Amino acid sequence: MQWQKIVVRDGDKEIELQVSIEKENVYRIRIDDREYIVEVARKSYTISSTPPKTIQKPAGFLISAEIPGKVVDIFVKEGDYVKEGDVIAVLESMKMEIEVVSPRKGVVRRIFTSKGSFVNVGDPLIELQEENQ
Repeated sequence: MQWQKIVVRDGDKEIELQVSIEKENVYRIRIDDREYIVEVARKSYTISSTPPKTIQKPAGFLISAEIPGKVVDIFVKEGDYVKEGDVIAVLESMKMEIEVVSPRKGVVRRIFTSKGSFVNVGDPLIELQEENQ
């Protein structure tokens, strides 16, 4: 089992924890002498977040990285139409490949990363222009 050290800061308080991937969507988290098993729902691979200051404010919906890792592949290009649940990219972390799926339908407006790049949690991957309901 391979552990990755993470430091979480809350104001002046720092919490050091370690994370290990048990299997797809299941993580073991160690804080001090206690361990927790966390199962992440598939839809958790995509989130909306505030983009870094170097990126213009998006007009659409952001799909962001849920894990730190290498971008193995991107299956869409700007202008492509995607449906909810379509696999749009694959990230690799700790030798596991994680599919990034579209949480909504719409048109790919902007791609913020490229194949082979490293992303951190919360980094924007793709911006969607949502289809009108």
